[in-house]
Formats: sequence, C-alpha cells, structure tokens
Amino acid sequence: MMGTKPIPIPVTVRTSLPVTDNYLRKIMENMNYRSWLRVAVLALVGVSLILNPFYLSPDGGGDYKKTYEATEIDPESDTFLQILGSDRILACPGNRICPFERNILEEETYETNAAVNTNREKILEVTNYHDFLGYVMVYMNNTWYLPKERVEGDTTILSLEEVSSKEAIEHAAIPAEKRPEEVLEAIETGSVTVYDTPIQSLEETAIYEHDDKYYGIWLSSQEPHWTGSGILPAVRLVLIFFGSGLVFYTGWTVRSIID
Repeated sequence: MMGTKPIPIPVTVRTSLPVTDNYLRKIMENMNYRSWLRVAVLALVGVSLILNPFYLSPDGGGDYKKTYEATEIDPESDTFLQILGSDRILACPGNRICPFERNILEEETYETNAAVNTNREKILEVTNYHDFLGYVMVYMNNTWYLPKERVEGDTTILSLEEVSSKEAIEHAAIPAEKRPEEVLEAIETGSVTVYDTPIQSLEETAIYEHDDKYYGIWLSSQEPHWTGSGILPAVRLVLIFFGSGLVFYTGWTVRSIID
C-alpha cells in the first residue's frame, strides 16, 4: 500500500563480553582503593611464587656453594707474586729446592744428551730435563727467568734467560677464552659462584689474560648451601602450590564482588 511507513521492530543485542561499562562501574563501586591494593599485591605474590624456578637457584644449587673472585694483576705489584704457586711457574725456593735450575743459572748453560723420551724418566738427569721444560717461567733470586732450550747435533742445551715482570706475565698467562665459561664470567663480573662440581680452572692458581689485561682467580668463600640433599625441587613445588592458591583466591575475590 502506497504511503505506508515501515514499522520499526525493536532488536535486543546481547553482548558475549563479560566486561561492560556497568560491569566495570559495579566493580569500582564495590571495591575501594585498599581492596584493590590487597588483591593486586596477592596476585603479584602468587605469580612470583609460581615463577620461582626462574630466579630461585636457577643453576640447580647443590650441597656446597663456592664463590671465586677475580683480581686484576699488575706485573709490577706484589699481587703478581701471589701466583707463584701456579703449576706453570717454578718458584725457588717454593715449589722445590731447585738445585738443577740453580746449577743452570750458575753455569749459564747445561748440556745433556737426554732425549724427549719418557722411557728414561727414572734417570735423574732426564727427570730434571722434563721438569725444567714443564714450566713456562722460573722465579729465583727475586728475578724472573724464561726456560730455554736449543739443540746442537745430539746435544740439548738448556739455559735461563732473564726477563722483566711484564714479559714473565705475558709468557705465563693463559687466554681466558680457552678455559671454561665460569673463568670468563668471574673476570667480567668480578666473581662467580658454583655448586658441588669442582671446576679445575677455578681451583688452580693461574694467570688469565683477557682484553690485554691479566687476572688471578681465588676462592673467597665456601659454605654449605640450603639447596643440598635434593631439597630444591620440593621447595619449588611447595612455592608453586601456594602461588597458584593465591592467584585462585584473588580471582575468586574479584568474582565474588562482581556477582
């Protein structure tokens, strides 16, 4: 029929989203600032407890906790002398009495026909020969010496060349990059902490070179650790349980206020 206007049909639109303006307004009306703060803190604590494996002894812990500190070494300082216990340095007296090395120093050279063959190590001369070449530096009479050898025909000539402290540390230093990552961590951060399993490079007295600087690493503390006896997994599980409970409680609290 001409001129007939369409009759508007009311349509009710229901939203599936639980959060509306009225919904939020109801929450704000029923929760004051203090209530919000309490819920937020409990939720934060709960989540933190659940995530405890990421910050609570993430390395697994152990029965013993050892901390090593790295110290930069100045060749001209007394600190340099602290590494005289290094297996790479012969200190006389110190590691041993050093009659063989003193004889070389007095005679300027020492000649031997001892081959670099360990089958004859029981012979004193050969044993001394191998010991002598086993060190990168010799410290004797407050002076540094570099063990040297040269071969002339069937004769091996051993000698000690006097060097400066700077040259000595350069010869004795080990590149830190060639050692376990814990050595580099100690040098870059100042210290490193390990548990249970000993790391030989941290236990030994040695000089390490990194970025043209020289460092020594020493054990600064050793003590029993609370994570020993396999207790850490149980502690983590308990914290996760309590954290989950707190998160559930805060969710239930908000839900009860809304309803």
